[in-house]
Formats: sequence, structure tokens, C-alpha cells
Amino acid sequence: MNPAAVRAGVAGRPLVSVIVPTFNRPHLLAEALGSVAAQEGMAAGAVQTVVVNDGGADVTAVVEAARAGGLAVTAVTHRHQRGLPSARNTGLDHARGRYVAFLDDDDEFLPTHLQAALARLRDPAAPAVQATIAACTVTSHRDTPAAATAAAGTGAARVGVPGTERWDVPFDPDLLAVMNLLPVHAAVFAHPGPGVRFDAALPALEDWDFWLRLSHGHGYRFTRIPTTGAVYHRSATATSMLNDVVSGARPAAHFSRLVERIWRRWPARDPRSARFRSYAGTMYWQLLGALATGRAPNPHYYLHSVQAIAAAWADPDAETTLTEDLTHTVTGAPCDDPRAA
Repeated sequence: MNPAAVRAGVAGRPLVSVIVPTFNRPHLLAEALGSVAAQEGMAAGAVQTVVVNDGGADVTAVVEAARAGGLAVTAVTHRHQRGLPSARNTGLDHARGRYVAFLDDDDEFLPTHLQAALARLRDPAAPAVQATIAACTVTSHRDTPAAATAAAGTGAARVGVPGTERWDVPFDPDLLAVMNLLPVHAAVFAHPGPGVRFDAALPALEDWDFWLRLSHGHGYRFTRIPTTGAVYHRSATATSMLNDVVSGARPAAHFSRLVERIWRRWPARDPRSARFRSYAGTMYWQLLGALATGRAPNPHYYLHSVQAIAAAWADPDAETTLTEDLTHTVTGAPCDDPRAA
């Protein structure tokens, strides 16, 4: 798709809305908005950015600076903090684009993310889909988008830069019923309208539940595109349940109960999905066991477990060793090591 083709929609409607929730991180918000402004091949008016301040520090100066740089920003402020799911719902309420993307305030898009996704979503020669999934670089460094692009450009599952990982997992709707396969900023999808929102009662895993709502509840077809679209900054200070669960058994136990809650809401549609849920349960059991005995689990346990489970989903031979692989992934100990019990 050439740049001139990515224009605003009918009667000036933006083609895509980027929803950016923020809370008390104006300096990082500026970087996130800068990555939206740097999107290549997007004509004036094609992108609406919706900044939702969830009751945090004032971000007026950051928003005005982004507008001065040419970004079309819709700013909404919650008087009190409501939580990330509610902030994203507010963003959806104000999103006027035909398509939607999410970006957290401490993360960044890479320059071709929207262009690549829209090219696939609007391609009349390809099978119709309602959502695209790009690879993401997961890093514990405050890399620039250019540095992250270089690191992710190897195409390897683990890119070889300490603290940097590549999240790029094949999508299957039945595997999505087992565990979350994609970070929230990996997807660009058709605006679902007023009937689909995040569950504001979920303190975590709300993005997984949302993808299941689109895929299983509303028939959205997802497709993977061969690009790296975003940088996900994972740090010890980031507000994330996936970070919290490696700090103690109580948060991990709460997290596993939330997983079971989503499994009950979205039943497995075939015996294979049900069987693979038992492997995901093994992952959480090993995590709880490690934390209960004071051992530090692999900080990237979730991504590595997703990769192992997806590999076994694609290759039945790999399933024969999946329990052992997950034990080693979470704890670093082989399955027959007494420390893994």
C-alpha cells in the first residue's frame, strides 16, 4: 500500500483510532505519542489518538505538544482512577476510526505498524479478516524504536540482546482459549461498535478476555502479519499482573484464579483445547511451587511458556515433552528434579 492510499475515511472520519490510557507517566506518554506521530505512510486526518488520563497527573502540556506536532489528539480525563479496562473502554467510546489499536503509555509503536496492519485489513485480494497481529519486541531496556527494530530484526524467538525477547506466536482461535497469545498493542482491529467492551471487573487478563470476546463471541478473524509492530517495555516498576506474580505466591494464586474464571466464561470448544488447558495449569502450578519455596522463577516465564505451548500445538511430537519443557521454563529445573515438586 502506498502512503497516499492510507487516508481518512468517509466525511473526514479517521481511518484508525489509537487509544492510549495513561496514569502518572507524562514523560513516557510523550514518547508513546511521538511513536504514533512517527507512523509512516499515514495521511493527515487518517489517525485519531485518544488519550485517556485515568485520574493521574495532568498531561495537558504533553497533549498540546503532540497537537502542535501535527497529531490529532482527543483527550479525556477521569476525575478518579478507574483502572486500565475502564480507561480503554472510555477510549473505545471516543474512538471514531474504522479501526482501533491500543498503546500503553510506557510502550511505543514501530514506524510501519499501522501502515502494515491497514494494508492487510484493507486488501481486497486477500481473505477477509477483522484483526491483524504483529510481532512485538519485549524489553527491559528503554530502547528507542530504532534500537528495538534492530534487535528484533534477527527474527529469532529470543533475539540475543540481554533482557530483550521477541513475542511472535502463531494465532489459532482454539489456542487463544487456552492462554493469551498476544500483547494488547500487537493488534489492529475493526472497531466493534458499542456492544463490545473490556470487563472492568477484571483486575488483570482483561486484554485476553477482550480478544476472546472478539474472536469467540463476535466471530472476528485474526491474522498474523510478518512485521514487528511495537516495543513492549517490561520493567520491575511497570504496573502489570505478569510482573506482580513473580514477586510472591499470593499474587500468583490470585492470577491463576483469574485464569480459571476466564476459562469458565469461555469454555474450550474441542477436547484438544481442554487438554492444553491442563498444560497451562502445569505452568501455574510450577510457578506457585517455586514461589512458595522461595525460589525465583524465570521472569519471562509467561512468554517462554506461550512459545512452548504454541510449539506443541503445532507439532504433536513436541507435546510428548511439554510438561517437562514447561517445568524447566518456569523453574529452570528438570521435571525429575526434587526442587520442581
